Amino acid sequence: MFENLYQLLRRYIEVRLQLIENHLQDELHQLFTRAIIALFWLFLGSTGLFFLCFALAYALNEILESHFGGFLVVGLLFILILTISILPTFRKKMFDKVSDYFTSKKH
Repeated sequence: MFENLYQLLRRYIEVRLQLIENHLQDELHQLFTRAIIALFWLFLGSTGLFFLCFALAYALNEILESHFGGFLVVGLLFILILTISILPTFRKKMFDKVSDYFTSKKH
């Protein structure tokens, strides 16, 4: 009787572990699939943005009657966007470092 109960309990645990393993495999598969799809859309979006920026640069070249002026304007626009997006993070890190320096007892 106890041997039968032991076998049933052991089989139950094995089945539960197999179910958990299958569930984890399904979750990882879904996560991997979402990541691949996101990378695909990111690639398509960045390629489209790349060509739009070239079109804008060439259009600005025509307006400015220059061979490189449009590319310079587009490049400066990207540097401005990058600076605006990084500046708040950089400012917070510097503020945290300065405040940590002045609030610590070691200086």
